[in-house]
Amino acid sequence: MSFLQNKKFKLFAICLLGLLLLAVYTAFAAGGPQRKAIRSTQAAKIDPGKLRVAATKKVQLFGHVTLVEGYNLSNFRGCHALIKLRDTPGKTIAVLTTRMRLQSLLETGLSTGNLICIWGNKLLNPPAPRGGTWSVEVYKIDGVILYNMK
Repeated sequence: MSFLQNKKFKLFAICLLGLLLLAVYTAFAAGGPQRKAIRSTQAAKIDPGKLRVAATKKVQLFGHVTLVEGYNLSNFRGCHALIKLRDTPGKTIAVLTTRMRLQSLLETGLSTGNLICIWGNKLLNPPAPRGGTWSVEVYKIDGVILYNMK
């Protein structure tokens, strides 16, 4: 019997392929081009009310959502989103929120590709919900406007 006709060999090959795909997906999700955060095994407790904002006025920024990641962790319940800015080509920022309504608007912006506007303050030394560091500016937002235009 040829080894290609062996059922055990086929099962082994399928499992090996599945593990390879899982490894590639995990590597992309952990440090892909969208979010370059260094993961650590222990994430610090994040208290959204005590996040330190930069000594600047509230900003209004326009752009398109490229990623939304939701969290239901013991240290943080909410989401972050990555937004490509319209007025600064090539610049991406991250926004954090614990408000479900704002998360819903960010998700809608992601699914439709429509322009959004965020209101918020830039964070000093922002925490990452799963630990690590951010490679983009991070804003704590309290408002999202979703436009009906691309």
